[in-house]
Amino acid sequence: MADFTSSAVRKRQSLRRLGLIVLLILAFILRVWNLDWDEGTHQHPDERYWSMVTSDISWEDPVTYFDTGKSKLNPYQYQDTWVYGTLPLFATKAAAEFFEADFFLVDGIVSVVDSVGINLIEDRVSLTGESFSTKTFNSGYEVQNIGRLLAALIDTGTVLLTYLLGRALFTRAAGFTASTLLAFTPLHIQYSHFHGAEPWLTFFTTAAVLFSVLFYKRSERFSSKVFAHNTGALRHAIVIG
Repeated sequence: MADFTSSAVRKRQSLRRLGLIVLLILAFILRVWNLDWDEGTHQHPDERYWSMVTSDISWEDPVTYFDTGKSKLNPYQYQDTWVYGTLPLFATKAAAEFFEADFFLVDGIVSVVDSVGINLIEDRVSLTGESFSTKTFNSGYEVQNIGRLLAALIDTGTVLLTYLLGRALFTRAAGFTASTLLAFTPLHIQYSHFHGAEPWLTFFTTAAVLFSVLFYKRSERFSSKVFAHNTGALRHAIVIG
């Protein structure tokens, strides 16, 4: 009987994990579907500005970075304003430079990603009429597809964090329901198709709330143990005394 019960529990756990994995895959597919939706024409003004700034900045000595008046990574060196954070900017720049490199391992990764429907390679025709394949991105002004891919990954991570938050606050069923609703939310799918800050901000905000809840629950359990220990010690002292 005990073996049957433990087997049923393991089966339910496996089904829950499989369901969560399937949900995350569906969420990611929705966020990368038609990734190159504007075919490199930069039709979104905010995203176009992101591409301009990504093209402007360049890597430098880490020490120089803290000198904002000279730093090549400071957007204000090139533009009048920059109201977004720099983590998405730097992460996209670094990822684009990595995948832009003409190296067989990197080219293989890009080819595999493109083969599953994520538009990172396109066929073009030269002036002489010869057809060739090229990447749809670079680490400069054409960086938007890498920014969109990272936004899709980050927002899929938010779906997972939402499940964990719902489970921590209520039950696994509540977490799965909340993450399912988020996975199919049009606004999240839309913003995952832009090279911008919103998916990153949502991810780290959700993470902060989750870790705050987990920290509170852990500290509450610790306080309960300390209270029980002190109460027991007090009783013991009264009996002995």
